[in-house]
Amino acid sequence: MKPVLRSFSLHPERSFLVRKDIGAPVYSMWHQHAEIELFFIRGGQGGMMIGDKEIPIDGSSQMIVLGSNLPHTMSYGNQANGHVVEAVVVHINPAVWGAFYELPEMTPIRNLFKNTERGIYIKDDLLQQMETEMFALVDDDPPQSMIRLMQLLLTIATSQKYDYVASQGYASTHSRETDNSRMSKIYNYVLENYHRDISVQEVADIIHFAKGSFCRYFKQRTGKTFMDFLIEVRIGNACKLLMENEMNINEIAYACGYNNISNFFHQFKALKGCSPSRYQKNYFGYTKNEDND
Repeated sequence: MKPVLRSFSLHPERSFLVRKDIGAPVYSMWHQHAEIELFFIRGGQGGMMIGDKEIPIDGSSQMIVLGSNLPHTMSYGNQANGHVVEAVVVHINPAVWGAFYELPEMTPIRNLFKNTERGIYIKDDLLQQMETEMFALVDDDPPQSMIRLMQLLLTIATSQKYDYVASQGYASTHSRETDNSRMSKIYNYVLENYHRDISVQEVADIIHFAKGSFCRYFKQRTGKTFMDFLIEVRIGNACKLLMENEMNINEIAYACGYNNISNFFHQFKALKGCSPSRYQKNYFGYTKNEDND
């Protein structure tokens, strides 16, 4: 199932949208949108699907920042002990900010938005700080809300106390680098050829490295081996195809570069913690109410 494309209309007095939801979500469909989304939730039970990652909603405070056009859905309700779920949602379209967004002082925030292509999960003491700021944002008047938002984003950008959500492989299918850097050449080559056998040597040749030097370079830049990255890309794309539900699992395996089905199942479970069929069932479990929204 492909994500539904959503769009939002701005209030005349604001350059971004902010709202507070109490109770079950008003929109739980599998969807995407051009806007950056900040999502803070507390007191609920359910789950989120962000790209190819499942995240339980367990009643604790949680915050996700979603990049432009990263597919996602949230399905939750009140906790059984009577606590009412509360969520604050912010939608930002940097294009609305015009020349302001291109100012040199905005560089940390531009870099942060770049990092949200995979989604980021706020953690540690930064989460406590964001809880205060996100709920205060709802009650601010328009000028003060803009100041608070800039401070909030800058705090996240400079603290870097967050983890990535969707796999690098999945996110790469939605956003490709366009510069001529070595890493971009590697990423683009993998994204165009992951469906067939790729050797380390042929990728090393692209950036004119010896095989050993390439392996060290890639590990230093990414923290993982090239083959681990290739597996992430293949499994990430497999997740996308499972969600679209237009091919059977064997067809998906072959389309993602696997000639050995058992190897596909093994690598999928190692990365996702479940079989491809269970992953697909879990996904449709999150989006089961779609036709009613």
